[in-house]
Amino acid sequence: METPLTAKIRPDGEMIDLAAYERAGGYQAARKAMQMSAAEITDQVKKSGLRGRGGAGFPTGQKWSFVPSGPDAPRPKYLVANGDEMEPGTFKDRVLLEGDPHELIEGMIIAARAIDADRGYVFLRGEYTDAGERIERALHEAASKGYLGKNIFGSGTDFDLRLHMSGGRYMCGEETGLLNALEGKRANPRAKPPFPQVSGLFGKPTIVQNIETLCNIPHIVEKGPEWFQKLSLTGDAGTKLYGASGKVKKPGSQASRHRTNNVSSGRRTRPAARAGAGRGSGRASSLIASNAS
Repeated sequence: METPLTAKIRPDGEMIDLAAYERAGGYQAARKAMQMSAAEITDQVKKSGLRGRGGAGFPTGQKWSFVPSGPDAPRPKYLVANGDEMEPGTFKDRVLLEGDPHELIEGMIIAARAIDADRGYVFLRGEYTDAGERIERALHEAASKGYLGKNIFGSGTDFDLRLHMSGGRYMCGEETGLLNALEGKRANPRAKPPFPQVSGLFGKPTIVQNIETLCNIPHIVEKGPEWFQKLSLTGDAGTKLYGASGKVKKPGSQASRHRTNNVSSGRRTRPAARAGAGRGSGRASSLIASNAS
């Protein structure tokens, strides 16, 4: 079984740098997306069946389609990656952020093209200091090559992306509470409507997506929606990362197909990265395993 989200993550738990990421095909999907229209990218994501991986499961392409478009649309538009992973025992986004931050950056570049976003933020849980350092390094590498900032890949698209470390409140995981925190306010949820897609960060159109959701985007653009659908055993397309922590024999994160029976029934097949299962900044040694059944 293919496990695209974790395929590039190093077995020793160290971050994959830009050179290694590109040798493995990284940023080719972003280059391809720059030759596509915003509507074409959104249509690909809609056809893929990708749903949000943060809990609500809302169709990603449909969510993007709610953002106002055209010359009269409000500016700027924002794209925010929600990395405020505060649920007890959860760490699946941390695996991606520490092991392959360029996958997230590439996904955000493509998503920004789709919604015509000018600016982006990676909103990161305050305790994720290792992940924060690696994201900063990856952002610097990408900007140095011209993959962020002005005229990305010579396409005429501008996209500025920055890291924001959370002050540390559980409520920041809710998208409107997160937006209030980004604005320097108390992280209280907002009443809806209006929804963030129309009036979000600083009152402008904003898309907030989970880390894992955005990391799927390059693979969909590169290999197509039909390929993504075939990864799953159910109507929910693609793969899913699951975490096991606490009183278990083999703690870690497991990439599995969407399926109706228990995901833990699959066998562990290969080491891929260390994943921190607890609070704090230290990484716990564990394995990513793929569900081969």
